Formats: sequence, structure tokens, C-alpha cells
Amino acid sequence: KLVDQTDTDTLWRRLMSEGRDTVLAADHEGESMQATYHLLTNQPACVDCHDAAPGAVLGGLRLMHSTAVLAEATRANFILLLAGSVVGILVLVTAIGLALNRLVFQPVKAVQGKLRAAAQGDIDQNLVARSNDEIGQLLKAIQNLIEYIRGLCRVVEQVASGDLTAEVTLKSERDVLGTSVR
Repeated sequence: KLVDQTDTDTLWRRLMSEGRDTVLAADHEGESMQATYHLLTNQPACVDCHDAAPGAVLGGLRLMHSTAVLAEATRANFILLLAGSVVGILVLVTAIGLALNRLVFQPVKAVQGKLRAAAQGDIDQNLVARSNDEIGQLLKAIQNLIEYIRGLCRVVEQVASGDLTAEVTLKSERDVLGTSVR
């Protein structure tokens, strides 16, 4: 409902004189309503069309909405927001799970299988590190260990075949296995 300054509504006259918008509860024909009062002011681009100073109140707009309809719209929006959030969280958790599987669990599972084979004496294992993160560094360390054992096996094979000139290069001062084979 468009309202001008001549309206008999005392609330409108007060709001127009104060120059502010407001929202309040109202009762209209026995139904609970939300009344929004919005003042229409003269904008600088409109000064030529209206015989009023810029910013002057020209009139107002009163919007009446059923609080039951607003409550239902709010509930519906909340349910949509909640459903969207749940779907978003599920997508995020799935993406994190897939990333963890690809970046952590699969490489660790591959290492586990190769270590089992090496522990059973099959030292013909090669691990390829595809990254330089913690998992990649772990793979490189395990590959170095397997290569160290291979080298010692070659020395033992040479000695077993009668070549006593085979030499063991110690990896460190604490190389107990290398010292024992030496």
C-alpha cells in the first residue's frame, strides 16, 4: 500500500518525521502479520522530477506479510540449507577419504606387501617413491635397506662360491650385520 504524508496513520506520520524504516508485528483481520514500513526518499538523480530536496521523504511503502507464511519460508530455507550443508560435508569427507587412500593407505599397503616378501627371503623387491613427503621418504629408506641386504647377500654368495676376496663396505660404525659378514 503506497502511503503519502497526508495519510491518517499516526505511525506513518511519526516514521516519516523521524525519517526511518521499521519492521514490526501487526494484527490484520485477525491474522498475525509482519509490517514493514519503508520510506521513499528523493534520490539525487530524481531531484529534477520531484519538487523536493535531495533526501526528503516523498512517501512510503507498507508491506504486510503473514508471519505464518514467513515462518514456513524460513523453515523451508533452513531445511534446504541444512540439506546442502550435509551434502557438502559428505562430499568433503569423501574427497578427504579418497585422498588419504591414494596418498597414504595404498602406498603403505604396497610397502607392507613388499616387506612381508623381503622378510620371507625374497629380497628382489623394488619400491618406487612417487613423492618426497613422509611416505616417499619412508619408501626410499626401505628401498635403501633392501639394497643393503642385497649387497650383503652378494658378498655371502661370493664367499660361499669360494671367492674370499669379496669386501663389505660398512654403512656406519654401528653396522653390526656388515661387520659380522666381514
